Amino acid sequence: MQKITLLGLDQDKDKTGIVSSNESCEFIGIEYISAYANQNGLNVQVKHNSSSIQEILSENPSVIGLSVMASNYEPSKRFSRKLKDANRDIRIVWGGPQATNYYDRVLKEGCVDYVVIGEGEKTFFNLVNNLKNSLDPHSLEGIAFFDGEKIVKTKKQRRLTSEELNSIDTKLIHPTKDYKTFFAKQIPHSVPHSDMRLAMLVGSRGCWNDCSFCSSNSIWGRRIIYRSPENVVDELEHLVEDKGVNFVFFGDDDFLTNQNWCRSIAEDIVKRGIKVKYHVMGSVRSASKFSDYDLLRESGCCEVTLGMETTNQQILNSIGKGYEISTLPSVSNEITGHDIHLGLYYMLGYPEQTSEDLKQDLEFVKKIPFSRIRAVFLTPYPGTRLYDKVERENLWLDGYKRKWSMLTNDRPVIKSKATPKELIEARKNVLKLYFSDDYKTRMKVMYEGDPKSEQAFNEFQKYLKEVL
Repeated sequence: MQKITLLGLDQDKDKTGIVSSNESCEFIGIEYISAYANQNGLNVQVKHNSSSIQEILSENPSVIGLSVMASNYEPSKRFSRKLKDANRDIRIVWGGPQATNYYDRVLKEGCVDYVVIGEGEKTFFNLVNNLKNSLDPHSLEGIAFFDGEKIVKTKKQRRLTSEELNSIDTKLIHPTKDYKTFFAKQIPHSVPHSDMRLAMLVGSRGCWNDCSFCSSNSIWGRRIIYRSPENVVDELEHLVEDKGVNFVFFGDDDFLTNQNWCRSIAEDIVKRGIKVKYHVMGSVRSASKFSDYDLLRESGCCEVTLGMETTNQQILNSIGKGYEISTLPSVSNEITGHDIHLGLYYMLGYPEQTSEDLKQDLEFVKKIPFSRIRAVFLTPYPGTRLYDKVERENLWLDGYKRKWSMLTNDRPVIKSKATPKELIEARKNVLKLYFSDDYKTRMKVMYEGDPKSEQAFNEFQKYLKEVL
């Protein structure tokens, strides 16, 4: 049986980057694809961050697939070229957001044979069978390729239904043996990163929000397709009981949107007695309507992270966030009032953002009871309205246009009314709040009586002092 390898490569190491140095996660997308393929008779293995061409070639794979984002585009390109130089007969397939939204340029690189557009399970499986039988790829759905004369993009593949997602064997999804490989140094509570065994899990695909900077809708669209709560908890139980995972990051774009679904997951976790800490993301709008935070906490949810992004209402409206900033304080207090840590996503560097806006953001954030704030610089990626705007209006700062390895959210890369120096200083001022007496007092109340959480906080503080 022919062998197939799926790879997820790390981005180039950014020695000055805070964001890009604080975590290492499994490439969950290719793990779902491999599970689907293996369940249907293929022989697929997943490798994370493998950098050895010899190791890959020694296993004689006929097809090699790579999960490609903007930040790991250059390493993926270099790796693919080396593979092609070593063996021209190997078929190289790329998928993921960067490949999907940048497929024409990807194919012009000359080292990629096929691009999987959007959701990958069914498309990749059909493509491999097509290659095995040497059939014409023009009839396949959901791919792009060069046919010798022109680049061809075929008809869009239908998304998997809830029933099809549920049919994937959850015990085939996570092949990693040692989950200490993955970590998140930026978590200041619940599980210290020195003891963390971190896994990813995605229970739903799609997002009803329409944020101008996010490429999610280019992959899934805005219609959310849910796995059953039982199926999601089956995967979670496998991670905890069979893999020894103690911290799970739910990758759902807005976990709180469907309250009945969310409640059913939490109830099943409690019913089965699964002991794990987990993190979810939500929109401010969804969080404001959610009413079962006690149940979430009981089931192991230790953090809800909200997409604040900015405190300027006009900017919020222009990027499609669709919520009123005046509602955030009450939503934040509701979450922390149930002993769940609050995370905030905050971005700097909008084209219309001024130095006064940055000061306003800082004063606002000081009043929010956050445990964690992910402060990053606005970065345009293909497949987003923001990217189209930056390209159209030539908003790139000098030296950053399509410099994918530099687009890690760690530095200003587009023009703003605030200068790059002002933006960098503004982020430093926000991150300094981690060392304030108010923050330390608030966190002490949250971790009191929980030695693991206290250790996590102390390790987090030590890490911050090293990088700031």
